[in-house]
Order: sequence, then structure tokens, then C-alpha cells
Amino acid sequence: MSKRITVTNGDLSLTVDTFGAEIKSYKKGNTEYIWCGDENVWEGTAPILFPICGALKDNTLLYDGKKYNLSMHGFAKLSNFVIADKGKNYITLFLKSDNDTFKSYPFEFIFKVKFELSDDRLNVYYKVENMSNEKMYFSLGAHEGFALSGGVEGAKVKFDKADTLYTNFVTGPLLNGKGKKVTDNQDTIVLSNSDFEVDAFIFKNISSKKLSLYDKKGNKKITYIYDNFKNLLLWTKPGAEFLCVEPWNGMPDSIDSECDFSQKEDIIELNGNSSITFKHTIIAE
Repeated sequence: MSKRITVTNGDLSLTVDTFGAEIKSYKKGNTEYIWCGDENVWEGTAPILFPICGALKDNTLLYDGKKYNLSMHGFAKLSNFVIADKGKNYITLFLKSDNDTFKSYPFEFIFKVKFELSDDRLNVYYKVENMSNEKMYFSLGAHEGFALSGGVEGAKVKFDKADTLYTNFVTGPLLNGKGKKVTDNQDTIVLSNSDFEVDAFIFKNISSKKLSLYDKKGNKKITYIYDNFKNLLLWTKPGAEFLCVEPWNGMPDSIDSECDFSQKEDIIELNGNSSITFKHTIIAE
């Protein structure tokens, strides 16, 4: 049975549900920064994407001559995590491979997520441990939804550097090889509901590793640092009062994918009996 744990540091507080290791609240004083998870709009708040980001073609994972069925964004968001460690300002949860995960994903792992409130920020650490002698393949992504009163129309995302960004288009949930230019040597995107009528902004190999989100009135809401992540997605439902910031080390399959998991775009290869850690930071403004 899942439970919710709250940790604090000064005027910052964080509540995480052990189901999915999902953030349910991140507050500075009385100000809530996380989307409420309205089931009539989008029931999620901050799902963790592991061991895939996005969708596999036909939900199919092929590895070592065997076929597995793995649904969009993987199983971590639908799994009960276990508390590994807890202090006043941090909580570490973990998920371990078992007979259920082996049905859809053929690797032996321990996946740890640590949430730490430090000074003015929330640091989130993801540690993937390969518990076998063989190589392991996976993707990893964050998907926090930030509350935006009045919605995204007129809100802004400002990056730490000017860049020319191209978004990648999808057919259904799969990349179709098409796209369009979003910025031309600029550091700011002014958002519109129409930007999300098909799906999301999907930025591959993004050079900026820091962004700030402003609401339609020009108030800075959060600063988000994602040094350890290669790609970035921005997503909402048109008219909804949230924006998801999604740093990914991974990509959805393309429409012409042959489903070979070891050859998947941006797949992470982890040697046997080794581990790797990723981190991102959310600063409440």
C-alpha cells in the first residue's frame, strides 16, 4: 500500500508518494508549485519515466531474440517504491527488479530516487544499478507538472543561452522524422495553447541546461537545471493550468523502428555490476 512522505527544510516542503516515487507537492511557504493532478484534466503530477521515455513501436521491446511488451514511459510510474532512507530534509526510495518487471523488461536492476531539499532548491537524484554481469539498456526521464494559473497562453520559458531550437513531430506517440524551427538564435519561447494541439515540444540534444518558467503575468515560477540530461520536452494539455518540464535521456521510437532495444535512439548502455547517477534541480522562485 502506498504512502505519502513529507520532508522540510526552512520554508520549503516536499511531499512524495511511494507509488511511482511521484512528487505530489513542492511548496515554498504557502505557494504550491506542483500541478494538482486533476483526474478530469491530467491525473499525473510528476511521473518518473523508467526504463523507457515515450513509447515503443507497438509497445514492443526486442532483446536477445526475445519479445517483451512495455507500455509508454515504462513501469516505474506504476510501481510501489520502498523507502530506503529518510531524514528531515530528504527521502530515498527504491525499486528493484522482480518477476513482474522481468515480464516486460529483461534486466536485473535497482533504481533509486533521492529527493533532497537544500537551501533554496530541490535536488532529485536518480541512481540506476545494474545487478547482473551483463550489459543493461535503459532510458530515464523526469516529467514534473508545474502549476500555471491562467494556463500556458502567454507564459514564457527562458533558457540560459540563445539557441536555434527545432521541435520533432510525432505520429501518434512515435517520431515521424518531421519537425519545425521554434526559435532562431533566441533564448525565450512565448507559449501558446496551439503549440500543444498535437503533442509536445521535443528538443533533441539541447545545448541549454537551465531554464526559467514565467507565468503570463511575467512572474518567475521556477528555475530548472538539468545538466545530466540530453533532451528536453515541454508539454501540457491545451487550456490546462500546468506545464510539464521533461528532461529525458531517451527518445520515443520512430515510426519505422525495428524495436531492437539495444539500438534504440539515445539508449543508455550500463556495464555489468556498475551504476550511474543523474540529477536535476528545481528552484522555487
